[in-house]
Amino acid sequence: MGSKRKSRSPRFRRRFDTGNRGGVGIKKPPIGSRYITNRITEIKGVKDIMFHHVKTADNPADLASRGVLPKVLKDSSLWWNGPSWLIYPLENWSREEFGEEVQERICIALGLTTCTKLTSAIRTTTVDVKRFSSLQKLIRTILFVMRFMAKVSRGKVKSLEKFSKEGRFTSSDYEQAKKLVVRMEDANQI
Repeated sequence: MGSKRKSRSPRFRRRFDTGNRGGVGIKKPPIGSRYITNRITEIKGVKDIMFHHVKTADNPADLASRGVLPKVLKDSSLWWNGPSWLIYPLENWSREEFGEEVQERICIALGLTTCTKLTSAIRTTTVDVKRFSSLQKLIRTILFVMRFMAKVSRGKVKSLEKFSKEGRFTSSDYEQAKKLVVRMEDANQI
């Protein structure tokens, strides 16, 4: 009478599934799970990250973002194997340098607040938002940091050229700081 009935539904496994069903199913663990935390820690621990430009014609991700049909992807060598030059040693890959503005955008998108040349080691420093009692205080701190960076960069970082270097902060300064905070937090949550 007091017996427990076991659930017949299988436990959901969180994994990357590439079965022979002709498709790929990705089941993500919930945000904030131990798995994601471990992966982020592992990625941030890598010191010798190297970025290279991949032309859109050689980028498999661009196929999906352009709406290529699954039946076309099924037979696409680019989709399944990547660009043809990927099988060759790194020395044989094309060497297209990023412009300074592109480097900065990549750093911000990845949540990096300090960024050396992208072809060398990248040191990550993030802002701990828990140390601030309000969003306004966080944004004001970011404003002063951005002002300092604008002064010391002497026009080398294009996105900071428009940032006010003295006096009151402008509404444009506030918008830039807010966007930076959002990007950094998004990068920390992935």
